[in-house]
Amino acid sequence: MFPVSLIGWIVCLLLGIFTGDDLPPTPSEIVTTTTTTLRQNPEPAPTSSNNVQADHGMGDGDVSGWIPLVAGHFEPEDRERILCLIGKESGGNPTAKNPSSGTRGLLQVAPFWASEYGLEVDDLYVPEINLYVGRKILDSQGWTAWAPYNRGECR
Repeated sequence: MFPVSLIGWIVCLLLGIFTGDDLPPTPSEIVTTTTTTLRQNPEPAPTSSNNVQADHGMGDGDVSGWIPLVAGHFEPEDRERILCLIGKESGGNPTAKNPSSGTRGLLQVAPFWASEYGLEVDDLYVPEINLYVGRKILDSQGWTAWAPYNRGECR
């Protein structure tokens, strides 16, 4: 299942590209389906080897594998910056956890955001969910929600 952004979903619906049973899942359905699957088939808890110090810009791993998923959640003009932030925040590691702040996943999302969207904190390790919540953070707080941007990186 390829996640479709809310704007993309609405545009396709308005243009009549999807009809009846062809409708793609809404972002809410994607989160619900992914969290249900995660809870039924839990992945191992992250280990200390997955810890990344998000506030110190450690990481910078290869993030090219995340391009298709990023494309499903962010506008074209934002994708390069998001990929840069993923590299700086988690090094592209979806199970990265900052031991001091507790931020998790690709975009190092703070745990309080999980409850904001009815999620479990460990759901933030699921890349689709992490990027979905990251999009919501970008929409509500802008780029300054991420430390690398505030340091002048990923601009």
